[in-house]
Amino acid sequence: MIHAALDRFEEITLAGDGRGWRTPGSIGANAMWIGLLCPIEELCIYGYLTNTGIKFLAVIEDTNDKQQQQSRESDLKHLFELLHDYYVEHTLNPFSKIRAKISSRRFDAGVSKSVGLFNRNYVSKEFWM
Repeated sequence: MIHAALDRFEEITLAGDGRGWRTPGSIGANAMWIGLLCPIEELCIYGYLTNTGIKFLAVIEDTNDKQQQQSRESDLKHLFELLHDYYVEHTLNPFSKIRAKISSRRFDAGVSKSVGLFNRNYVSKEFWM
């Protein structure tokens, strides 16, 4: 599932000059948002690509409600932006190693809090039972 999403990620981002997927003039999270990579069974995989080539993927439950899907994608875009901010904050630490495994309590706490808030809004009740 993740391999298929990564393959699709490469197809989208490497087409042509590698910038064709970006909307001209877009900035911030909009410039890095890839969006839906592939739906697989009852799941959807979304992607986000930083300017430095770091890829973020999210696997979430599919929904048939278009309004909820648009709201969820907007919140997911914001979640990716927060995760990117945590990553940048971590890499700005002079003692962190670039592209190495991240072992930071502050980073872990920020990611857990942000993902937890997203999940409380969108994960079905059946998931937790």
